[in-house]
Amino acid sequence: MKQGMVPPFYQIMNQFRMMCRNELPGFDLSQNEVYILTFLMKVPEADTARKISEFLGMSPSLVSHSIDSLRRKKLIELIQDEADRRVFHIRLDPENESLILKIRQLDKKLFEHLLEGIEPEKIKIFEEVLRKILQNIQNQGREEKK
Repeated sequence: MKQGMVPPFYQIMNQFRMMCRNELPGFDLSQNEVYILTFLMKVPEADTARKISEFLGMSPSLVSHSIDSLRRKKLIELIQDEADRRVFHIRLDPENESLILKIRQLDKKLFEHLLEGIEPEKIKIFEEVLRKILQNIQNQGREEKK
């Protein structure tokens, strides 16, 4: 495996973190909180702590801590599941539409910057490679459970 691929991924994540810190100074958001807010914007149906933990690969305790912090900041609201009272659904608080809009814009800006000058065909190949990597990771996890 080529080790040269790993540093760019960390640099991309660091770039997004720095953009958020610079563009959202008054909100005092941690990197994990931004990831969770962005995730909820993009995948609103995965609205429980368990699903967030699974999708983002974050520990349940880190997700729980971040959710508590976001709730205290009134950026999300928790809605108890009617069928299973132990489960809470996480919703972006509509009162903070301006923050949600800013995060959407930052996310779009980052991806536009990342993909600038790359031909659409190469982007499609990159997406296919990422899907295959994800599939390999999922297959590895299944094999380890056997």
